[in-house]
Amino acid sequence: MIDRQPLEVINGQTLTDADWAEVNWLRDTYDGGGPHALSAALRQLAGTNPHTYLAVMAAFFPEIMHRAMEEALAEEGLIENDVREMIRQMEASARH
Repeated sequence: MIDRQPLEVINGQTLTDADWAEVNWLRDTYDGGGPHALSAALRQLAGTNPHTYLAVMAAFFPEIMHRAMEEALAEEGLIENDVREMIRQMEASARH
């Protein structure tokens, strides 16, 4: 048997029951087939359900995903505070 690093959820606070089902499926896939099987499963999840993919990836790798989001925002000329302000404005508009 090959000794592998476990696939651990670092921050699962925002995961839904459906997200947890995907987490368990990914763990089983990794345990049974290793890194190549996990990569294929992640590609499949990203293609079929991008929202769940992002939630699960953020749970497994919160720091990496946070940096990736910051970099993507910066490429668009935005910073995190800009996004927070846009969210506040949308929430205020939704209340009226």
